Amino acid sequence: MTRNSYNNRRIARNSMLLYCRSVVTLVISLYTSRIVLEALGFEDFGVYALVGSTVTMFSLFSTSFISSTQRFFNIAMERNGIDELSRIFTASVKLHRLLAAGILILFETLGLWIVNTKLNFPPEDMPAVHVVYQLSVVSFLFNVLSVPYNAVITAKERMGLFAAVNIAESVVKLGIAVALMHTSSNRLIFYAAMLTTLSVAVRIFYGIYCRCHFSECRMVKITDKRIYREILGISGWNFLGSSSSIITIESIGIVLNLFFNVLMNAAKGLASQIENVVRSLVENLMMSIRPQLTRSYASGDTAFFNSLVSRGTRFGTYLTLLLCLPLLFRTYTLLSLWLKSVPSYTVPFVRIIMIYILIMPASSVLDTVTLASGRIKSSQITLSLLQLSNLPLMCLALYAGLPPYCVYLPFIVTGYISLYIRLKYAIANSTITMKSYMTDTFAPIVYVTLFTLPLPIALQLWIFDADTIANTFIMCVILTLSLSASVYAFGITREERNVILNHIRKQQRP
Repeated sequence: MTRNSYNNRRIARNSMLLYCRSVVTLVISLYTSRIVLEALGFEDFGVYALVGSTVTMFSLFSTSFISSTQRFFNIAMERNGIDELSRIFTASVKLHRLLAAGILILFETLGLWIVNTKLNFPPEDMPAVHVVYQLSVVSFLFNVLSVPYNAVITAKERMGLFAAVNIAESVVKLGIAVALMHTSSNRLIFYAAMLTTLSVAVRIFYGIYCRCHFSECRMVKITDKRIYREILGISGWNFLGSSSSIITIESIGIVLNLFFNVLMNAAKGLASQIENVVRSLVENLMMSIRPQLTRSYASGDTAFFNSLVSRGTRFGTYLTLLLCLPLLFRTYTLLSLWLKSVPSYTVPFVRIIMIYILIMPASSVLDTVTLASGRIKSSQITLSLLQLSNLPLMCLALYAGLPPYCVYLPFIVTGYISLYIRLKYAIANSTITMKSYMTDTFAPIVYVTLFTLPLPIALQLWIFDADTIANTFIMCVILTLSLSASVYAFGITREERNVILNHIRKQQRP
């Protein structure tokens, strides 16, 4: 078996593991959210969603360091440098300690100021708000400190571990939700305390696992300080791009609270849970591709690298369409099955978010390409400025009297502009060409989309227009079949089609 064949099998296996994990956690998470909403009520749920977004706005800064650290690990693995891996790990641990300390100061100064003076909370909930906020700070600290360990696990492609831990985590969260229904104490504080305890336990487990299974995960003396500058150089610019995106996205909840109240945060929070589920399912495919994408770039395997860029983008987009189309066509019925009562504006929030995240797979792959090259300064500055422009634009939309869900309109426009910018930088820093990307990647996606939609749209308008469970089930089946047929006819290469046919023939043999 050739190395590329082995890598393809490994990607397929890891993708399947993570996808199965996501399906299980999806079902558990949605049911858990329903119980939590019923136990807390719309107002307390909105309070938790808003406080959580304030903390997430800071804590997600660390995600940029995960991909950056993983990049260095993958390149060192390609060079078979065990000592280099240990030095990268040591430098990463020390840098994340500094990062945690720095953002902790922001939490206890700027973060508290925002919570106390700028956000609209019911006065009687303020004591609980402060407790929930501080518990979230604790969870944040452990999340940041565990980044080097998560980066090692991802670089080593131990996706089975992620799958097992995430399923166990979802089951425990379901148990917490059930216990929440039967507690007589302050339910908001109880829920936040239990989730913080679970988060800390999971992060500690990842640290212990890495220490026991990977010899590279040990602290060593670093004599050459250049490694700090290299990691900070890549991570710093990646941090700039990620932080600008996170600030604008997570500020949506804060802006909505300034213009409306926590009930609007509850509607947006429920829509964001749907968004997180879809993002998680798609991110699993991206997670299985990133290590191989970086290693093939470092080794100079141009053919495999270009093929992986195309396949990752196409199949990631097809998966996103599979998840988003039912939510776009049958939003209210699906939400009604999930929730006993659907808050106002939740339906349009879900629909507009689904349109926004359709570009996620292509953006993720192109970001990985540019990050693998190490030349990210110019791209991150450009994309950061574009992302930050969303903040005044969504405020202007609300000042103009547009509906609350229109805060996502600027994100859709700038998102598709940024996709083109990402493509230009990826082309400049790799072997991808505009012609090959448009022919092998973009065109199949357009054809699949155009040939998938006409039949479901016609049936939705004239036959299955009523919001019933039976109609929703039929429409979901039709959408799946229409998308599958379009992908098979227009969305895959002849080689990929032959692989599918050969696999089917093998399964049919006695």
